[in-house]
Amino acid sequence: MNKIFKSKWNVNTQSYVACSELTRNAGKITTGISILAAALATSLPSTSHAVTCVAKPNGTYDVGFGGADTRCDTIPDSTVTVTENYPWFVLTRTDLRTTLNIGNINYTATGGKGPTIIGNQYALGSNGAKINVGNITAILEGTEGPDAIGSHSGVDITAQDVSIVSTMGTGYTGGNSSGGVAAYGILAGSSNDSGESNANLNGTFTTITINNLTLDQTTKGGKVLPVLNSGLRAIQVGSYGSNNGTSGKIVINEQLNMHLKGERIEGIYVSGSATSATGEKAISTVELNNSNIITETSAGGNATESAVIKIGKTRDIKTGEGLVVSKGTLNIDSSNLRGGSAIKLYASGSEFKADGNNSATNILTRGSAIEISPRDWQNPTSAADGIKVSMKNANLNTTSNTASLIKVYENQTNTQINISGDDSILTAAQNGWLLEVGASDGGSTSTVAGSTTANFTGGKYFGLTTLSDATRANPSSLTINLDGANTKWYLKEKGTTTQATFTTLNIANGATVDATGAFTPASKTINLFNGKTMNVADNANITETALTANKTFTLKGAVNNNGGVLNLANTEATDMPAFINTLKIDGNYSASGNALVRMNTGWNAPGSINGDDSISDVLHITGTASGVTRVKAIGKDGTEDIINGSIQQIAASELNTVPVIRVDSNNDGSSFIGTARTSGAGMAVLTSRDNAGVREYYWTIHSRTGVVYDPVVPGYALAGKTGLELGYTQLGTLHERRGENQTLAWDNCGTCGEKAKGPSWGRIFGKHLEVAGKTRLGAKHNIWGFQLGHDFAVSRTQEGGHRLTGAYIGYATTKTKYSDIFHTDVSTGQGKQQGWNLGITHTRYAPNGAYVDLVGQVGFLNNKFNANNGVEAKQKGTALSLSAEVGRPYALREHKANEGVWLMEPQAQLIYQGLKLKAFDDGVKQVAGGTHHGLRGRVGVRFAYNTQTAENNYRTNSFYVIANILQDFKNGKEVQIGQDLIKETQAKTWAELGLGGQLPVGKQSYVYADTRYERNLGGAKREGYRGTVGFKYTWK
Repeated sequence: MNKIFKSKWNVNTQSYVACSELTRNAGKITTGISILAAALATSLPSTSHAVTCVAKPNGTYDVGFGGADTRCDTIPDSTVTVTENYPWFVLTRTDLRTTLNIGNINYTATGGKGPTIIGNQYALGSNGAKINVGNITAILEGTEGPDAIGSHSGVDITAQDVSIVSTMGTGYTGGNSSGGVAAYGILAGSSNDSGESNANLNGTFTTITINNLTLDQTTKGGKVLPVLNSGLRAIQVGSYGSNNGTSGKIVINEQLNMHLKGERIEGIYVSGSATSATGEKAISTVELNNSNIITETSAGGNATESAVIKIGKTRDIKTGEGLVVSKGTLNIDSSNLRGGSAIKLYASGSEFKADGNNSATNILTRGSAIEISPRDWQNPTSAADGIKVSMKNANLNTTSNTASLIKVYENQTNTQINISGDDSILTAAQNGWLLEVGASDGGSTSTVAGSTTANFTGGKYFGLTTLSDATRANPSSLTINLDGANTKWYLKEKGTTTQATFTTLNIANGATVDATGAFTPASKTINLFNGKTMNVADNANITETALTANKTFTLKGAVNNNGGVLNLANTEATDMPAFINTLKIDGNYSASGNALVRMNTGWNAPGSINGDDSISDVLHITGTASGVTRVKAIGKDGTEDIINGSIQQIAASELNTVPVIRVDSNNDGSSFIGTARTSGAGMAVLTSRDNAGVREYYWTIHSRTGVVYDPVVPGYALAGKTGLELGYTQLGTLHERRGENQTLAWDNCGTCGEKAKGPSWGRIFGKHLEVAGKTRLGAKHNIWGFQLGHDFAVSRTQEGGHRLTGAYIGYATTKTKYSDIFHTDVSTGQGKQQGWNLGITHTRYAPNGAYVDLVGQVGFLNNKFNANNGVEAKQKGTALSLSAEVGRPYALREHKANEGVWLMEPQAQLIYQGLKLKAFDDGVKQVAGGTHHGLRGRVGVRFAYNTQTAENNYRTNSFYVIANILQDFKNGKEVQIGQDLIKETQAKTWAELGLGGQLPVGKQSYVYADTRYERNLGGAKREGYRGTVGFKYTWK
């Protein structure tokens, strides 16, 4: 590591110059600060003053070296070109004890050895030395190691926009047998030849901060080992490996664009840490914002063991951890770097951290995207603890056919791989692992049992995992945690291998393991710099293809499903899939929360008890299964809880599918549950059996209680009866609709004669009714509505009778809760029927009070169904209703005119309804339409008491009680659902009790009300109550 300078007398310039130690040694440098230099550093005065530095004849500067520039602190804007050996633009020395302010630099150094822009030789940050620089534009070309900007000993450098083109010209011609010859773009910290050995500097940093950096650096040469090309190097090692000294820190505030070319590349190289006596720890660090990094080897070259980012070190002088932080978007293209990987981490505690709020990482590599403790430049892998990689919105890709995308070597304990962000996408090579743990380089002698935890939160992951040292005495362990509904692991073949191996897999909170092998990401282009681009996977564009053969994937290890999803379903499947997926869990399986398994199942008629005419994906568990997992059958279009095919069954015979889940170890049959819709009325239920010690789960349409109906069936099957009940309620009886119409003859208006005009009326009504079917289906109705009417023709007969002809308009709605007693939770869903209706009425009254009431009504109905399984459907209908009612009052005693008296009024009524409902399709089931007919009869008796409010006041109070027997003469219509015919029979006969009354509220107006209670007389349950309140006004 060649980063300090040696003072020599230059005969041509008649002055001392700083020469690179390479003039003396092509390998690792071993010269520190001389005793004389140390004495000078302590003997010179410390007074500071603002002085413009004087350039040497070649335009470069020695600052703090004695003479006229002993205490200068300002260098103006400069444009300098030099061609000599070991040129530097600025070299700082012992007497720099303040901030050196340098203007904009335009520097060209070509034709010599070791050109440098800014270098620190003897200045100390503890003496106040610091460097501020404007913009830098530099072209460096040397036969040996161009080194652009470097500092140590706590002398911080801050620069604005820096653009450097650095080339090793014809190349280094030495052997470089030690591997120490290098070219550095930016170097910060206590390197081996920095001269730092003071323990007081431990726990502190030497920091180089640059606003924007563009670096294009090429290295060549090295007969034994190639020259190292490093763009950013942060180090803590101390002089001669003393381990004492500052830690390096490099900060790029805004944009880094870096292009490196050579045979050995460590583009960003960070290693070493030190802790002060008071416990402050400084880890060598590189902090990035937005970055584009391109690395490549020369034509025909091979950059073995190279890395775009290398964090930590295990070889040579000192093992040391490092830290790289990326706060913005990091784009790495090492697809033309022959050999090596994108990011390598070594040494306990090393960390790559790119998981900030604005972080994103895109990698296209020729090898692995991430390697944990591989060989460190010809040194075997070493044991390490606590290495961590954290990435948000990571997009990792390799052009290799065989390289593992993420590779963790053996003997690595407590390793963490944390990938987060919904935009993350990791894509394994065609014959490479997504994540390989326990890899061996053949040279390690450690036998530590490694442990790795991979946390995937959000994003998509394509490939398989493996434990390469599983057969070793102390094998590594791998725990994979998938968390979140946007986290999806797509199992993808590694060549012909279909097994993913791990120790424990935890799937939580909607995360998915997809075993279809049907998904593939498309690609997208990312713009880098200087017109360069790279292609990576497109997280937003994932395509699914139909299966062309049966597929089997294996998860080897323990699987814990805590509200996660195991998906075997391919939405490109047909009604009867030609090919199936099998997921094998070679280990124990446990479930908790809303754990799910999704699979395709096809089932055609006629079927059998043995699973004939069915085909299904299969989940096979070789170990135990505990907890409860819900199984969802997935239709061909991705709809959940659907079994496609023509299977239908409402008969008593049992129909089953082939087994869909097998558990090899003892299982009581309670681990998997599920229901699924079919095209018919039947609902498939998941059940199980023991078959020679293997628990088999399969679908059946015949449970212990009989055929299991789809939750939609009660609503569909009872829609006609519900619509008829709404019509009956709207029609009501004469006294419910109109109150006591005889008052028109008895009251003051009875003297109006032909002057009386027709009355107007209106009412609101409500009803609650519970009905149970004789077989299984029931409903609870809540009905309400209103009607507004007017008699437009009123006439009187010579005998004293009168006739009223009118019309009304009304609106009503029914909210229904449907049920099926064979369902576990009984309730199956809700429905709503609503519609407008128009009616015509004609009522005739005889002088003795007898009446005939005729009503005709048409209605328009809209039905909505909401089943408990989430299915929603709509249906339209039209209705026609006809009612005829008769009654005749009898006084129970003789009475005087205008005297109150009790009346007994027998009544009879007959109502016919025709309700035509349209056919509809809910996406799975075809429901036939048709006309439903209803015929309801009523006989009863009303006891009424009528009295005038005062003597000679023709305004009548009326009160009554009523009792009825009602009979439905029609049983209802079968409803065709798919191929099944469903019919439910309800109570035919019931009794009804009620009371009502009417009060005058004005000379020509009344308020009336009626309330009734009903209950079945034997048979299925029918019980309810209803009420109405009305107002009418007689015009004259």
